[in-house]
Amino acid sequence: MCRPEPFETEEEMCTRAARVARILADSCFPSDVLIVSHAPCNIAIGLGLEGLDLKEARGRTKIEPWPLGGLTRFTRDSVGESSRWELAESCATGHLSGHWREGKQRWTLPALR
Repeated sequence: MCRPEPFETEEEMCTRAARVARILADSCFPSDVLIVSHAPCNIAIGLGLEGLDLKEARGRTKIEPWPLGGLTRFTRDSVGESSRWELAESCATGHLSGHWREGKQRWTLPALR
């Protein structure tokens, strides 16, 4: 099997995704963020908005393993260094229909298992 170079580690991906999410949130979405993406990136973005890096997240994060189609929403009152994002909804699947509504499968990052 071929390993792509340069290869991004799980920790590097989390750092990158969290940084970009915080920049976008501060620039474009001052009070609400709804995360819709690939599960590993969703989790990394959620950790970043919680203010956690991957090394300290295990046992401290409120982010759950991500179900297929799950939505997570963060809110905050203000923008700035001291503003904190609050997890308002985690991995919600109520918008899905039929048997998908229960949330199929669940993904997490190896470092959080």
